[in-house]
Amino acid sequence: MAKSKKNKTYVDQILSVLLAIMILVSIGVYAYGTFVEKSAPSEDETTPIVPQTTILMVTLGSQSYNFTLDQLIAYPNVTGQGAFITNTGRITGPDHYTGVSMTILLDSLPSPPENYTLHAIAYDGYSLDYTRDEVQGHIMMYDNAGEEKGIGNLTMMIAYKENGIVMNESMGGPLRITFIDDAGSITHASEWLRSLQRIDIQ
Repeated sequence: MAKSKKNKTYVDQILSVLLAIMILVSIGVYAYGTFVEKSAPSEDETTPIVPQTTILMVTLGSQSYNFTLDQLIAYPNVTGQGAFITNTGRITGPDHYTGVSMTILLDSLPSPPENYTLHAIAYDGYSLDYTRDEVQGHIMMYDNAGEEKGIGNLTMMIAYKENGIVMNESMGGPLRITFIDDAGSITHASEWLRSLQRIDIQ
């Protein structure tokens, strides 16, 4: 009888040890599962999409219209070559530009005036005024010697790419007023505006 009792005690000890191990394993699995559940982001905890900021504001009368880069890219894009000459005779380009035609952008606004002046303002406050004819691309062209060739029929464009690259500040972007055609005609540097930020239609 003593031996049977001893065996029973031994079996009880083994069962106790096994039970303790099972409890510890269960606690570990539960803790790991809780950690994984908390670590994995839920649908509500995913990083929100940050909307693009406005890079161009256009005012027309009492109304103002804000555009992001994506909104400008959504317009039918135009591409072409443009070059400009400075007062000292230095020629830059021709380079390849992609953007939205100024006339297409203005036509998308409600009831622009028949005759207007386009006041373009850069980030640093520098500004240029354009007549309706100039907006339609009727500006002076020059040859490689800096001599006037006559009024051309170019496209005034808000460019956001130069040579296939989205423009940054060092390239005169993110937006730049350029004049382009298929031939890369030379216009005067004073007609181009770097770092365009705002357009007022007056």
